[in-house]
Amino acid sequence: MNLWRIVIVLLLFSGSCKKTAEVMPDPAQKEKDIEFVEMSGDTILLSSFKGKRLLVNYWATWCIPCRAEFPSLIKAEEELKGENYVFLFPTTDEMDLILEFKAKQGYDLRFLKMNSSLARVNVHVLPTTAIYGTDGKMFKQIQGALEWDEEEIIKMLKKVP
Repeated sequence: MNLWRIVIVLLLFSGSCKKTAEVMPDPAQKEKDIEFVEMSGDTILLSSFKGKRLLVNYWATWCIPCRAEFPSLIKAEEELKGENYVFLFPTTDEMDLILEFKAKQGYDLRFLKMNSSLARVNVHVLPTTAIYGTDGKMFKQIQGALEWDEEEIIKMLKKVP
């Protein structure tokens, strides 16, 4: 009986990860500064990237759609070099899980540990990607996995102020 409950919960989580939706930021909502921990143990704030375009991809080691979009995110990051972009990959997973995942997959991405809940940053579906302009304000939030290296997505990212 317990095995069936686990299977049902996993199906619910994996199903919630698959839909892609664009969520426009609420202009009335005050921007919150978010604290992350680098793999080195150093603490950084989201606000420290003001002046840069920022793509923040919230993910989890257990989220299959999250993991599936990493290759296209790597290609997008490469394609956007010279466009003043920083890509960040925060998760609420424990540091040892993040380090193990990074070592096993071999991804050279800027993985971060979140020091707060996903709900605090209005993330309720994984993956969710927040895109910020150089003014430090959220430009767009996208829920669900995408092929980030597709031409139309790259064009949209280049238009971020």
